[in-house]
Amino acid sequence: MNRLNDSELENVNGGVLTPEAEDWINRNYDAIVGRAPVSLKGLVGPAMNYVTTTEQIFDISTLKSTLKNNFGINVDDL
Repeated sequence: MNRLNDSELENVNGGVLTPEAEDWINRNYDAIVGRAPVSLKGLVGPAMNYVTTTEQIFDISTLKSTLKNNFGINVDDL
């Protein structure tokens, strides 16, 4: 399983992920990448970085919803 490196975590974290959401990303990163639409393959990292552009706090359910609604990555069952 690929885990986010420190630099990627800093970019994704941005102070808006709950610790549980950060852990969920690390545990499910490969599955998230695998479910990404073809147009996003290789761009999942930047898609995850979306959370750094908003003031919203992302818990796991909000993160799942954002991945599904904004990027077409359905991770409801993870």
